[in-house]
Amino acid sequence: MDPHAMHTMIENELAGELSGLEKQIFEALKQHPAGLTRPELLLMIYQEKPEGSLANNVHDRMIRKTIQRLRERLIPIVSTSREAGYRLDTSPTAVHMMIAEMQARVEALQDRIRQAHKFYQVPETFVPATKATQSPLL
Repeated sequence: MDPHAMHTMIENELAGELSGLEKQIFEALKQHPAGLTRPELLLMIYQEKPEGSLANNVHDRMIRKTIQRLRERLIPIVSTSREAGYRLDTSPTAVHMMIAEMQARVEALQDRIRQAHKFYQVPETFVPATKATQSPLL
């Protein structure tokens, strides 16, 4: 499907359902098919040029959370660590690359969980106590 037709279909399906920030991000990505980096999105949406790290930037966090919500609505926002930034892309290659990267992150996290179980000698079938079952002394 050509990008313009895809964008129109998404807009028609979600008409009236997108929040202001969701609309702004979608429009920004639609206007920049090559994609936008996080600093570029900050500048476009909040007219804010970040100084240094984005680690504690509230607006950057809002943008990332909004992009996640858009993805949950199945809007094809692709990102990979190889190409910094986000873009609208439904090409099989881009989607497969993004899925492969996500899968690699899941596997790395599962490895860290297994290592923590070993290190702290917690059985892998460990079920954490709820507040109701914890000792009042903890």
